[in-house]
Amino acid sequence: MNKIAKKLEKESKRQMKDLDPNKRRIRLQYIMLFILIGVTAISLALMSTIRLRLIRDFSEIDELEEKSWHYVMIAEDVDSSFWQEAYAGARAAAERSDAVVELVGSAQFAPDESLLGLDRAIAARCDGIATCVTDQDGAVDGINKAIVRNIPVVTMEYDAPASKRQSFVGVNSFNLGQTFGQLLVEKQSSGDAVLLVGDDSERSNIAENLIMSGIQNVVEKHPDITLGTASVSRASAFSAEEAIRDLLLEQRPLDTILCLNVQDTLRCVEALVDFNKTDQVSIICYQDNADVLEYVRSGIVYSAISSDAWQMGFESIQALTELKTMNRTSEYIPSRLVIINQSNIDNYQNNDSEAGQ
Repeated sequence: MNKIAKKLEKESKRQMKDLDPNKRRIRLQYIMLFILIGVTAISLALMSTIRLRLIRDFSEIDELEEKSWHYVMIAEDVDSSFWQEAYAGARAAAERSDAVVELVGSAQFAPDESLLGLDRAIAARCDGIATCVTDQDGAVDGINKAIVRNIPVVTMEYDAPASKRQSFVGVNSFNLGQTFGQLLVEKQSSGDAVLLVGDDSERSNIAENLIMSGIQNVVEKHPDITLGTASVSRASAFSAEEAIRDLLLEQRPLDTILCLNVQDTLRCVEALVDFNKTDQVSIICYQDNADVLEYVRSGIVYSAISSDAWQMGFESIQALTELKTMNRTSEYIPSRLVIINQSNIDNYQNNDSEAGQ
């Protein structure tokens, strides 16, 4: 290959030498013209992108200038139906408070992105921050920095009790665990159950450990039920799928999988269908979306526990406004829990659709 390349290079140089100066000049002009056309096309594309971004940014600036307060909501997964519903509630509260709320975060579980959003909100000197805690150590430092700079902070869904945050809006993790436990013993009097926990130790050590304690508080009265945990990666969809499939391939019998988010639930359903185990293993899950509700209806998911995401978003922004206007708010604002199963799913979906109208 090297010999051929050298031969072609030599032939090209010979052809250039053979050209008279005028032809050589014309060829160079054509080359320069093609380069100029390419650069121009790239520049126009970049200018168009920048222009669209500026239009969007200026429209946001206009909206901010018209409002009294600018709040930032930091979500765990901005594209999920749960956080979109929470954002809808936040916007509703903001409209009542002459405020605007901005949703930031990553499109999947990424603690670094959440911390970056927290730093940016502080740097932007926003009027208040409502954040889901995905990294305890990093979040505590960021929240405390915001408080020092007189920016009120409310935590949502997952708490950072070691921080100086003024309020937490969400589900009590121990109570959530007890609800899981009650559903588990309602479903089975014996057998094996596994709780899927994240491999991010920071959050697992607090929220998920409290959930596990709540489950054990109920299950310990039923010695024939064996309860364990399995770690899954929330940062990598592929790793999470592999961990769930490995769990189903183990030799030990498994009766129920307990899932703490929609993504884990959907991956479990997919694996159960692939391994033809939907009639052998049941799922009890926390949080729902349209797909999860269909699986509840079909019986693949035994029960879903849902918190009121809209209420959580609304209460978070309302708490920030109370802190701005009265310098006080409730330290803990509980989110309502709803249990969804085949017997009440029609009513749940009807009420949900009416609330969204």
